[in-house]
Amino acid sequence: MWRLASAFVEIALHRRGPETLPASPLLFRIVLAAYLLVGAALLSSGGALDTTRALLFVFNCALYLGYVWLILEVVKFRSRFLQTATALLGVDTFFNLVGIPIAAWTAAAQAAESLATFPALLTVALFLWSIDVAAFVLARALDRPYMTGLLIVIPYVMVSIFVQSAFSSATAAAG
Repeated sequence: MWRLASAFVEIALHRRGPETLPASPLLFRIVLAAYLLVGAALLSSGGALDTTRALLFVFNCALYLGYVWLILEVVKFRSRFLQTATALLGVDTFFNLVGIPIAAWTAAAQAAESLATFPALLTVALFLWSIDVAAFVLARALDRPYMTGLLIVIPYVMVSIFVQSAFSSATAAAG
């Protein structure tokens, strides 16, 4: 298990690519389950797990996997989906694990009505790093330069932020 976790850390550090992971449906399902469990822990680190936020998290995961599948299908690299998706979800699981104490710190600072500047900066740094790694993984999966991966990731990130914002606005208006 440690070798698998270290593989995702190495991918996050750009030392390995998704092609070094096995194209295993079982591994993909295990990593997907870990991603969802750690995501639930992250969502609940600031308080009780909100069903609406949990559903949005699952929707975003499905959107992400669908987007990756579509990109790989368009360039005729669909056979690389399992490795690419496993790498992306595994690295995002690592980022979410790192994000749990940061989210708890932020929630504690907000509850104490003090400034949460440093945890906010850490959150932004983690977010930017996740974009960087997703671009790296997609570039490697597509056999393209890093900038191509970045140009593929940025539209997804923008759509994801828009969906979250629209969903938050609709939920606030209904509540």
